[in-house]
Amino acid sequence: MAAGGKAVTTFHAAGLYWTPTSNPGSTGCIVQYKQSTDSTWRQGFNLWYDSRNNECRGSIVDLTPGTSYDFQMGVGSTYAVQTSASTWNEQFPIAKTITVGSQSTTLNVTESGSASGYVLYQAAPGAV
Repeated sequence: MAAGGKAVTTFHAAGLYWTPTSNPGSTGCIVQYKQSTDSTWRQGFNLWYDSRNNECRGSIVDLTPGTSYDFQMGVGSTYAVQTSASTWNEQFPIAKTITVGSQSTTLNVTESGSASGYVLYQAAPGAV
């Protein structure tokens, strides 16, 4: 099967985009998906066809965060392309934790971090 199409993911969903070779009509494009480690495909709702740019698009929702998925798209009953993508992970790496006590002034955040480790600001127990 040819590679193609595009999947744009969030934590629990994937937006799918694919340009078929011809207009699929009002039924749109078929789609199926599975976790990359699974063998069983699940049927998704048909992607709608946008004639402005000759593209089928739609979403698969209720996905598991931090998981790799495979998607197949096609027209009629034939799947023509396959693409893969991973949903975002909900577990963020924490490089440093800063505990903040009660205060009546503005808290100035002076440290941030990076994608490899964020700085977590948290309230001290009992702080208001």
